[in-house]
Amino acid sequence: FDTSHHATWSEFHKDSEGAKTRYVAMVRAVADRMSQHRNVIGYELINEPWGTDSELKNLFESVGAAIRERDPERILFVPPHALVSSGAPANNIPKLSFSNVVYAPHFYDPSVVTLGAWLGNSPSGPLNKMLNKSKSWNAPMLLGEYGANHSVSNVTNYIEALYTWLDANFVSGTQWNYTANWTTAKKDGWNAEDLSIVDGNGQLRPKLFKPRPYPQQTAGTPVSFKRTSKGFTYSWNQNPALGETVFFLPSGYDSGKYINYNGTQAAISCSVNGQKMTCLGTQA
Repeated sequence: FDTSHHATWSEFHKDSEGAKTRYVAMVRAVADRMSQHRNVIGYELINEPWGTDSELKNLFESVGAAIRERDPERILFVPPHALVSSGAPANNIPKLSFSNVVYAPHFYDPSVVTLGAWLGNSPSGPLNKMLNKSKSWNAPMLLGEYGANHSVSNVTNYIEALYTWLDANFVSGTQWNYTANWTTAKKDGWNAEDLSIVDGNGQLRPKLFKPRPYPQQTAGTPVSFKRTSKGFTYSWNQNPALGETVFFLPSGYDSGKYINYNGTQAAISCSVNGQKMTCLGTQA
């Protein structure tokens, strides 16, 4: 609601003081350094930007070009307008001219943020809009930020609802956030936020995060993945030529559980080794 905030973004896009030029130069320097490290998977172009569709399109093309000068292959994570993270209608930014692009919006339920409580409303409405935008680009979607303060009422069920949607739609996500130096007094250390999934001793805070099983690699086309309190079910159209289907299992997850092949045992076999379950099929 601060008019100077909007004016600042407007002048940034105009490059009236050269800030946009310097931003692009900074990104080029970052890409030059980070492209030397094999474990870097990609670059987010900017965090929660403001601007018109055309302003953001022009900015992203400039930033993307600077990265591609130094790193021609790795992922470009493209955000929408910042307000999309609150569930506002998806932007109409056209698909960028680059390959290997991922649509990477954020999401924070306004009622969770303002009221400090989750009212049980499904997050699928705004998240489906985001997914449709990624499909219009023919690009994968990454939910680049999501989470909630530890004090939020019903927060565990809210987080679970988000992961249920991610599972159902085969969308990846990066939960906000991991704060290694979290303290009781300062919480995450800035802005009075308390979203860290670990405490100051590095221990998980189970209200905000618990490890979950998921398929890491599929030899074929995924069909459905559903978790319950007892385990999970996964179905896919098998392509034997693609090799193994691999699942991540939380530590100790397989204890007391068994594998049910649902009548296809002759066509596939699975084995558990630590936190990995591997399935190998011989038939389509």
